Amino acid sequence: MDNDGSHDYVVPESEEDLDTPDVRGYDFRGEFDLQEMLESYATTGFQATQLAEAIDIAERMQEKDATVYLTFTSIKFSFHWP
Repeated sequence: MDNDGSHDYVVPESEEDLDTPDVRGYDFRGEFDLQEMLESYATTGFQATQLAEAIDIAERMQEKDATVYLTFTSIKFSFHWP
């Protein structure tokens, strides 16, 4: 990057210590393992991490025989596509 100072705006420094696992993802080399791939979602990135957290919550709810409600946003059904 040029020495024009733009680096400071594009890649800001942070003094904050992160208490999160490193982002990794599934290693597709070798034999494919679906369960291992799903477990790797916890460290794949933000969206996948949220999915892994949701799966964990759903599994705990099933273990406790919790009542699960299926919900959705109305925008999915009120939006008319031409």
